[in-house]
Amino acid sequence: MIKLSLAQASLNYIDTHFVEDLNNDEHFRAVRNRYERAIQISKQKLDTIKSDSIKPLPKTTPILKKMLLELIDMKRTELSKYLQNGSFDEELIREKERELDLEEARLRSREG
Repeated sequence: MIKLSLAQASLNYIDTHFVEDLNNDEHFRAVRNRYERAIQISKQKLDTIKSDSIKPLPKTTPILKKMLLELIDMKRTELSKYLQNGSFDEELIREKERELDLEEARLRSREG
């Protein structure tokens, strides 16, 4: 979301402050096009995330649910290792932990 906002602000700035340069210089147009593509890609990603969250979740069997919960535990263990050895940024690890928390809550709240 922040990436999209920054790209849109940059595009607006270019469009209002460099109109003549955009008309006369291909390098200015190339930079503008780069921001335009970044916006399109960000919007597509957001649309995908939104549509994925709207889809109804399939009913899980007890065995499938058990496996999915075990995978969540395994992922938490891996994230803990990453945190200890500094493989990834702590903020990114915490974000993935929150995603696992949500995934686990969804699984535990569903029947089956």
